[in-house]
Amino acid sequence: MARCHYQNGCLFVRGKRRKVWVARWREDVILADGSTSRVMRSAVLGLVSEIKGRREARRLLDARLNHFNKVQ
Repeated sequence: MARCHYQNGCLFVRGKRRKVWVARWREDVILADGSTSRVMRSAVLGLVSEIKGRREARRLLDARLNHFNKVQ
């Protein structure tokens, strides 16, 4: 059984002309043989011009990570 992990994720801006907020986090995946492995996931949260600042981007990231950070 896997340990419970709480993570904050990584948040950064990518792009030169069309700047976007990008979120990265690790996710446990169960392989075909039954063992677990951690893979890096990433997602674009939105344009920098649409998201007011790092604090709002962090709220969007926390909402996305809420599913993984639930205590079971």
